Amino acid sequence: MRIWLIKTGEPLPIDGDDVRLLRMGILADYLVARGHEVTWWSSSFDHQRKRFRADGDASIVCSPGLRLILLKSIGYSGHISIRRYVEHLFTARRFSKAAPLLPEPDVILCSFPTIELAVAAGRYGKMHGVPVIVDVRDLWPDIFEEALPCCLRKAAPILLAPLRRQVRKALRQARAVIGTNKEFVAWGLRHAGREGTSLDRAFPLAYDATPPAPQAIEAARKTWQQRGSLKDGVFRVCFAGTFTSRVELDTVVHAALELQKRSVPVQVVLAGDGPDAGRLKTLAGGSPAVIFPGWLDRAELIVLMEQSHVGLLPYPNLPDFRANLPNKVFDYLAAGLPVVSSLPGLVSEFLETEACGVTYANRNSTALVAVLTKLAQDHSRLASMRHNAHRAFISRLRSQEVYGQLIDLVEQVVRVPPPFPPN
Repeated sequence: MRIWLIKTGEPLPIDGDDVRLLRMGILADYLVARGHEVTWWSSSFDHQRKRFRADGDASIVCSPGLRLILLKSIGYSGHISIRRYVEHLFTARRFSKAAPLLPEPDVILCSFPTIELAVAAGRYGKMHGVPVIVDVRDLWPDIFEEALPCCLRKAAPILLAPLRRQVRKALRQARAVIGTNKEFVAWGLRHAGREGTSLDRAFPLAYDATPPAPQAIEAARKTWQQRGSLKDGVFRVCFAGTFTSRVELDTVVHAALELQKRSVPVQVVLAGDGPDAGRLKTLAGGSPAVIFPGWLDRAELIVLMEQSHVGLLPYPNLPDFRANLPNKVFDYLAAGLPVVSSLPGLVSEFLETEACGVTYANRNSTALVAVLTKLAQDHSRLASMRHNAHRAFISRLRSQEVYGQLIDLVEQVVRVPPPFPPN
């Protein structure tokens, strides 16, 4: 079958020799392995690193069976900004112009968000009789209310009404609504205005644990040795990601500084970069208890996790986070790392059920200090959680099982007639 995947904001196969692919990238590889012809529509702008991959539209053959189409982007600097919204509109329009010039696909799987690309994909599917699957990955625009200044939150229903109309349009055009959990699927169906069918299912995020080449791992170990930043004889805590207001890293830095005052041998490694990087480094004040190695490639991150004791998930208590298992959970568990998380909801329930992590109170550095102090001292408990982390990953989160079932559904959508009339 000819399958179109539509997703911006994720790493692409062209982003580096050892790039770590996420949900859409892993799925693309599995679809090709099953004999399908895959076209992945994305943006020419790299969301993580805020840089352009190409000057305009580009078509790139990554491997036999997999083509990337990069849509021209205007770019943006802020995760939450008017320019980012304009960029989403611009990219969706580029898709609408370019899509009719290609041979029609048998099915489209479009990630949601972005709202605008989901609407454009649904419009194309309706015009050409192509079934569209919408994969709900985040609750836009519901989460935007949290980003509004307090003085505007009462006006949120009015301000966000145009976006909510677009959401309903995108989801009503979908042949199937899937998502990373049951709550997201139910949310999508409510906006679609219909009951669920056998095609509307949840597929959790999953992780491809295929390791980098041994040479890459060895080179990464040498890189860390040359940096000389990973101390011996300390309880090491790691985090890797983009430093924004959507991550409670202030709490982490305050906890690290307090642990240093108490002479607890803890080292917190915050890998990555982002808008809040400068402020966080100033807050840390050059303390050896907090280090900032910058962006890491996949091999360097794996070596860091090998030499760490726990992985941090310092996320805010927001609806989209509470109802999801973020990618970082899979990173940590695949490396056998217990998770120290600030998230109530699905993550907290998962960590408790699998006995592979601890939850502390949001924005509470005192609570985080207490958790890390206990884990640093309780070697037996830590060893048990490490064992459980590996077991939970193997039994529940490996990509082969999750994405194999998702591909089955993609193939089924093409065979099954629409269960409801198109809107």
